[in-house]
Amino acid sequence: MLLTCYTYPMLKAPIPANEAERMEAVHGLAILNTKQEGRFDDITREATRAFNVPISTISIIDSKLEWYKSSQGLKDKETDRAISFCGH
Repeated sequence: MLLTCYTYPMLKAPIPANEAERMEAVHGLAILNTKQEGRFDDITREATRAFNVPISTISIIDSKLEWYKSSQGLKDKETDRAISFCGH
């Protein structure tokens, strides 16, 4: 299935075979939808600088969303999992 991310078509990200186990681990972290933390922002800021790239993120993939715990160069705080970079 093709989806559109901004103006580029993308294939829908596949669901891993161990999805139930992965989601259990994600929920066990108790990090989804928590406030921004400076320690994570420090990491993404440094990654952006060190690699000379416009965007860096620390993201968690939920059942439906890619949620950014920290991001540089993006104004969105989440995207649809189907078009998530990490899902590909």
